[in-house]
Amino acid sequence: MKYFLVFALILVLLGCTQQPDIVDNTNDYHTHADDEYHTHVDFKVFLNNAQVDFNKTDYMSNEYEEHDESVHLHGFNPNVIHFHNEGITLQRFFNSSGITFTSNCFEIGSEKYCESTNEKLLLYVNGSLEEEKNNYVPMDLDKILIYYGHGEPTERMFASVTNEACIYSEKCDAPEGFIIEPENCSISKPCVLPEGEHP
Repeated sequence: MKYFLVFALILVLLGCTQQPDIVDNTNDYHTHADDEYHTHVDFKVFLNNAQVDFNKTDYMSNEYEEHDESVHLHGFNPNVIHFHNEGITLQRFFNSSGITFTSNCFEIGSEKYCESTNEKLLLYVNGSLEEEKNNYVPMDLDKILIYYGHGEPTERMFASVTNEACIYSEKCDAPEGFIIEPENCSISKPCVLPEGEHP
């Protein structure tokens, strides 16, 4: 009986000191409550040393106009592309806003930038040259730089690509004053007007 009590006491102590399993979700990029596919990338485009301004209504999806439910900009943040479906290429993103992006040309508005003897169209992903260009399928938290011109992009251009995608993917904290607008459009929730509003 004495040995049984000692053995039982040891089992109780072992049970009390056993640690619970800890699930590490730090690499799970789809942490949104509805478990929908939702990834983000930071990006910039420079054409002949001039940065393209994407902070315009023509390029933003909102409740009044849906460019593409699977990939878009929104909330008037021109720095971060939102992806709501797998396998979406950069070409599809730009095409949805009326921009043509091919392996050797970038056409925006009435301007066409095509490779020549002196000018090159280059895509950099996380600082490395990417040969896929328009067919590249971005990964969560990628830093994308598209460059057209002579030579190579400058350090200033690379540095201009923000670190905001991680905020939307819930991988880093938002700085003070940073406002995250709610999603208006997604693959599971097409753009709709708020009740009572009209375009």
